[in-house]
Parts: sequence; structure tokens; C-alpha cells
Amino acid sequence: MVKVGVILCQWLRYYLALLPIISKNLENLKLYLWVAK
Repeated sequence: MVKVGVILCQWLRYYLALLPIISKNLENLKLYLWVAK
């Protein structure tokens, strides 16, 4: 059970680190799709 907690903590940290990058890419994608129309 402790192992699962450790994995969750690591995953959460990884996710939080990626979140700004993902949201930035989503903004760029939306902008690109809007321009491409």
C-alpha cells in the first residue's frame, strides 16, 4: 500500500510539471486551428 502512495506522489509531481507545457500546447493548438479555418 505504501508503494502505491509513492507511485501516486511521483505521478502527481510529474503531472504538475507537465501541466503548464500541456496547457501552453493546447493554447497554441487552438490558435492554430482558429487561424487554419
